[in-house]
Amino acid sequence: MTDSRLCFLVFCLSCAGVQTVYGVDPVESTIVAYGFNVQASASGGSGPAVNGHDSDSYSDIGSGKLSVESGVIDAPVTKAPAFPSFANASGSATAKADFGALGVSFEGVADVDIAGSSSFDGFVEASWLDTVTFDSPRFTSPHSVIITVPLRLDGNMGIIPGPNGGGRIDFILRDEGVHTLPPAPIGHNVFLGTDQDTWGLAINDTNNDPPSSIPCTIQCNTGVPFTLGYLMEIKVSGSSAAGTTFGNTMVLNADFGNTLTWGGITTVQDAITGEVIDDWTIESVSGFDYSQPFPVPEPSSFVLFAIAVALFTVTPPTRTVPRPCT
Repeated sequence: MTDSRLCFLVFCLSCAGVQTVYGVDPVESTIVAYGFNVQASASGGSGPAVNGHDSDSYSDIGSGKLSVESGVIDAPVTKAPAFPSFANASGSATAKADFGALGVSFEGVADVDIAGSSSFDGFVEASWLDTVTFDSPRFTSPHSVIITVPLRLDGNMGIIPGPNGGGRIDFILRDEGVHTLPPAPIGHNVFLGTDQDTWGLAINDTNNDPPSSIPCTIQCNTGVPFTLGYLMEIKVSGSSAAGTTFGNTMVLNADFGNTLTWGGITTVQDAITGEVIDDWTIESVSGFDYSQPFPVPEPSSFVLFAIAVALFTVTPPTRTVPRPCT
């Protein structure tokens, strides 16, 4: 897929899928999408180089749980027999979206042996957008309030450049409705976030884990519907070229598949007086309860489940496992 086609797909998604609507128009949508291409060239010896190319793209728009997994896209080529040389580029992407939770991941490999080059580039994204109404019985007319909520983030980014390779990962989180995000972090190799509605970080030569929580604030008027939502995106590029050694491989991995999740409202304050408001309600068109965190299973529950399975299914043939007392 060419860069222009990638840009066109992103443009179509932004126009047809997630439309930010301020005011009272009820909207709700979830989106998953990816688009990437891989290409390789093996050279050396007499005759022209051997080239390979493959691409994949997908998008889905709905109003609830969505998920997609691309599978591995490969571009393997071999130049033989005068000067045997191998090159391969591969990539895979996953995305999932629900109201209150997003997940994206991408893995890419560019491999060259002896002579040639390989590369990949693309994006994967997921988003949700919802219409929300916050209210409190203490106000009889629209009144400005400030809502505080954490976004929980579980993920990591890493690049192993290899002897003659390199790559870049951009992790981007963007407000799709009202502004909620804090300034982007400082101190990373590449600084993103000049747009106030975008929080992001990027790397091009190492590993980097983002913070586990992003503090967000929402300023809205009581009784007045507003749009709330986020787009989470990974943009990637990587390449490898042969040098004086065999086996030039670069590996790129960006895994946020364990999702960004809504952390639930922690405090509400009067935007004018600063007074804490504890009598309030919040409703959404999607039905998601934004007052509470997105439900994430506790690790302990999986441990208990595994123990139970081991006890009741892995039973020696000559013994009977007694029932646990109740």
